[in-house]
Amino acid sequence: EMICNTTIHSKCKSGAYLYCQKYKAANQLEFILVDSGLGIQKSLQKNEDFKTISNKEAVANAVQFGVTCGEGRGHGLYFASEFVRRNNGEMILLSGDDRLVVKNQSVNSNTNHNWNGVYLKFLFKFDSKVSLNTLIMEKQYTVN
Repeated sequence: EMICNTTIHSKCKSGAYLYCQKYKAANQLEFILVDSGLGIQKSLQKNEDFKTISNKEAVANAVQFGVTCGEGRGHGLYFASEFVRRNNGEMILLSGDDRLVVKNQSVNSNTNHNWNGVYLKFLFKFDSKVSLNTLIMEKQYTVN
């Protein structure tokens, strides 16, 4: 889902970069996806409902259920952030000058960063009992 998002939303001509590392001793998986495309704000502004959204609002809203630029369903970052939150993992979402961190069951945001495009990092235990299917069923959403 996240890799497809870079193709659908970023409009980045050079594609995206993917890094994945398994930390066996810590029982963790780290996944980083980076692109230098439009960024979340410019992508969301394609949707009439978000024409005037600020970058800070765009980054914060990107992990809410159903938020989309109109070219997707708006579920990818929501389910990813919920998976990380319930797994006591970490997710960092950086776009423009704003950063959103999901860690230890909480969500924090701050500014004074700069990334043209999207930087997305996940760190979570790979033997988690958290089921993506459970998260989807809780939202009564069917994956086709």
